[in-house]
Parts: sequence; structure tokens; C-alpha cells
Amino acid sequence: MVKKKELQKLSDRKLEELKKLYDARFYDSVVEQSGLVVEYGLKASICKNIKKDMYPEYGRYKIHEPEKLIDLANLRNDLELEKSNNIDFFVSWSLLSKWSVNFRYRPIGSSDEKESKEYIKALDDQIGGVHPWIRKHW
Repeated sequence: MVKKKELQKLSDRKLEELKKLYDARFYDSVVEQSGLVVEYGLKASICKNIKKDMYPEYGRYKIHEPEKLIDLANLRNDLELEKSNNIDFFVSWSLLSKWSVNFRYRPIGSSDEKESKEYIKALDDQIGGVHPWIRKHW
């Protein structure tokens, strides 16, 4: 099991790593790993929701899909409200919510600079970024 605080650190750290991967032109890796920022952050939010210091990595909690994690964190209403009030966030969530752990099997060269930049913006933008929004809820 992973501590809530460690999940928070992992989320923040993974975002910093993605920026370095982007700068080094590892565009496939940026897209492949972008969902981990969301996953770690939402799992920290789930810990808050269920009032546990450790994330339960079993049963219904052993998932990676952003939409399912939103529900386990009890953030569906907050998410829908933010999407309806913030078009930039709507666009960001629309991109990141389609992420899958199966992105790791995409052929090398599937992602280009433009796409990876969109993922970083969707995560890190201060107005519409998903990561700042998640941080408010963990």
C-alpha cells in the first residue's frame, strides 16, 4: 500500500519528469506517462475521501482509469461543475480522461511534439490544468 503523501509527491514529481522528457524530445514517453500524474493525484484524493492514510490497492481500488478514479474520490459533481464553468479545463479533462495504461504499447513515434505539448498543457496550465485542480482536492 502507498501512503497518501507519497501519492501526492509522485504526482508532482511525474509532472516535472514529463517536462524534462518533453525538453529531451521523448514525446512518446510524455503521452504514455501523462495519465500517471492524474492517477497518482486522484488516488491521493481517494485517500482523503475514504479517510485513510494509505491507498487500498485491492478490489475496486485496483484501477487506473481516470473516470473511475473520479467516482471513487467522490469528485464527479466537482468535476462536472469545473468542466461547465471552465472551457480550458473541459478541454484538458477531455484529453486526459482518455488516457489508458495501454498507451505504453503504442508504437514508437506515435506521438509528436505537438501532441506531447498538449498533454503537458492539459496537466499543468494554471487556468485549465487538471493537476492544479486535483491538488485542490487532495
